[in-house]
Amino acid sequence: MSGATTVTTVLCAVRGAREAEVVTTLDASGLRVTRRCADVVELLAAAAAGAGRVAVVSHDLPALDRQAVADLHAHEATLRAALVAGLEAVPGVRVVRVWDDAVDPVGVVTFAVEGHDPGLVAAYLSAEHGIGVRDGRFCAHPLLARLGYDAGAIRASVGVGTTGADVVRLVEAVRAYVEQGPTTRYEVVDGCWAVVDDPRPVPAGSGLEGLFATAAAGFLADAAGCGPAV
Repeated sequence: MSGATTVTTVLCAVRGAREAEVVTTLDASGLRVTRRCADVVELLAAAAAGAGRVAVVSHDLPALDRQAVADLHAHEATLRAALVAGLEAVPGVRVVRVWDDAVDPVGVVTFAVEGHDPGLVAAYLSAEHGIGVRDGRFCAHPLLARLGYDAGAIRASVGVGTTGADVVRLVEAVRAYVEQGPTTRYEVVDGCWAVVDDPRPVPAGSGLEGLFATAAAGFLADAAGCGPAV
């Protein structure tokens, strides 16, 4: 992930005495619990408002039935379809598929911008639009090579906390990259694309201070899968 500064936000709908323990564990792992939901109605409302990207839910949460799960699935499918259609409408952007007739795909979309390093595109989306995506070859090097993406690709996901506005923002950011290009200079630093002489401080309270300190020590250079694919 090149330069991404996204903190994963979590909706917690856990019942009983273990709820506090789960919240503490999630916060300690670097995730951010943004809402503690008492029931499915509150969970779905928080998700629709974009309050969290991931939901941790008790198996016995009241009203967690087939319909609730179906609603969440439909939400994801609608957003994924909108993201695919939006990206395919941008000149030079190709959505990566293994099978064109795949049935019921999950909420992950892999794409590439022809003639552009995936790591640079990911760094641009992060630095200039605040959008975190993955780039690289996703532990599927032979598959991507066979599909014609030797240099890797970019991967975005939608889920319970994603809104239609989020999808539009990503598509428009990719379009801006294609039509206008980056507004600042980037270079590869320790294997990752980064803004040259980036003056911006790490946002206070973002939880990213430790991540940046670790990256500066060089421990993430090999694991992040960022920068030019090698």
